[in-house]
Amino acid sequence: MSTRPAPALAGDGAPHFDLSPDQLRAIVEESLARIGPGARVLAIIPDKTRDDNTDLLFPFAAQALAAKQAAAFDGLVAQGTHAPMTEEEKRAKIGSLPMPLLGRIFDHRWDNPEALTTLGELSAERVREITGGLLDRAIPLRVNRLLES
Repeated sequence: MSTRPAPALAGDGAPHFDLSPDQLRAIVEESLARIGPGARVLAIIPDKTRDDNTDLLFPFAAQALAAKQAAAFDGLVAQGTHAPMTEEEKRAKIGSLPMPLLGRIFDHRWDNPEALTTLGELSAERVREITGGLLDRAIPLRVNRLLES
């Protein structure tokens, strides 16, 4: 069992109401409060198969990071095994509000070993524990190489 404290949550919310754009902006700004000047930020965003608020959140983040004088702001589409999005689909996903600092929107190439790096391994024992015995093998923990830089 982990002894790390639970991360603090930003903003308010409830299952019976939607957050306004102003509330979403405040949550983004609060979440980015620790980012300092010169920071390079990579936002992991869902692909087109997910209905969400990325078209508001991404521009709010770009604006907040520009105000903090961050050095760069890119996105990484977490498309899983879905086909990569077109540039037009990516633009629709991230929204049309002004986005200072906007760099590139990358595709996560889960199927390209060159695009991944291994952080470690989940032991067979831990996998058995997590899956209630359904799986019984070690699993390498791989992430996109963009998270290294």
